[in-house]
Amino acid sequence: MRAMTGLAAATLLVVAGGLATAADAPAKDMKRNLTFKEIVALPAFEMTLYSVEPNVYSAWGYGNENKPTPLASCLEALEESDGVMGRVLIKEEKDRKEIADLLFKGFEQPGEPAHCYIPRHVVVVRGKENQAAAIHVCFQCSYAVNIDGTTTEAKYVSWGEPGGLQAKFDKLLKDAGVGLVAEGHGNREPVKRDEKRLQEVVTKKAREVFDNPDSIAVYHISAGHYRDWGYGRKADPLAAAIKDLEAGTQVHAKTAINRKSARSAMVSRVYDGIGSDADGALCYDPHHALVAKKGKETAVVFICFMCNYCVVVDADTKTSRYESFSDVSGLKDALNNLIAARNPGVDLPLD
Repeated sequence: MRAMTGLAAATLLVVAGGLATAADAPAKDMKRNLTFKEIVALPAFEMTLYSVEPNVYSAWGYGNENKPTPLASCLEALEESDGVMGRVLIKEEKDRKEIADLLFKGFEQPGEPAHCYIPRHVVVVRGKENQAAAIHVCFQCSYAVNIDGTTTEAKYVSWGEPGGLQAKFDKLLKDAGVGLVAEGHGNREPVKRDEKRLQEVVTKKAREVFDNPDSIAVYHISAGHYRDWGYGRKADPLAAAIKDLEAGTQVHAKTAINRKSARSAMVSRVYDGIGSDADGALCYDPHHALVAKKGKETAVVFICFMCNYCVVVDADTKTSRYESFSDVSGLKDALNNLIAARNPGVDLPLD
């Protein structure tokens, strides 16, 4: 199942502007003092619908995601595409009103609950002063979790399908090209990778870093400067890459993937792309770089989504060259959504 194809421009409101300031966590100055119902009563608010993997988002229903607060951990997970199949911004006012009304009706008319909680949909609303709230819904089990800035412990409560809401959610997501997790499943269907090719492109040393990194930094970069690594860069490619990236040379934005599970999910998307067939173009213009660190070891992957190529560099790399890459798991949109969420005003890379 493919996730988040072609959503970057459609799912976030981004103001074009100059160089972004790095931010390694969700905004800490957000005024999250309004409930979901209060936010949707504002003259203007944004609503985003997410298709999510239950194995990640069930944690809020059981009170296991309360640090620093349930809302902060929820927004961080969504920003980092941790278990996110895709997202869509609800642009029409009538759709926002209908969704809000049906969500509230579900709390007023709870259904027959099951002995499980496996949510597949999350709705987030934001006021113009960045007030935020979220509702996670499990249609299968008749439960929902309502989280706002005052929530100290998130727990599921009985909730009933008011009639037509799941169908509306699924249509909005499918129309945007977003994949859905089938009922009875805890996560997305795995991509069938070419493991032999993956081992050829990502060396054992690089795998030791990427498989369980202590940190991952995501960079939005200028292709003109970093394409050099794809055409046979010699003389310690890793040191040269790290020097330029950490110095901010031709770097437009940078952020970190904070959640361990989100780091693993993002690496899995990278591996999916490397281990899948792709028809490359006659160019190499990378706009994204991921730098993974584990202990004293570092590995970097540069990606050109437009040309379907990537470059993997580790401490043993002598000559860096591009290899084919296919974005079968929505990596580009996951990276662009993260960059935009953490760097307001940045011009997103097109590819």
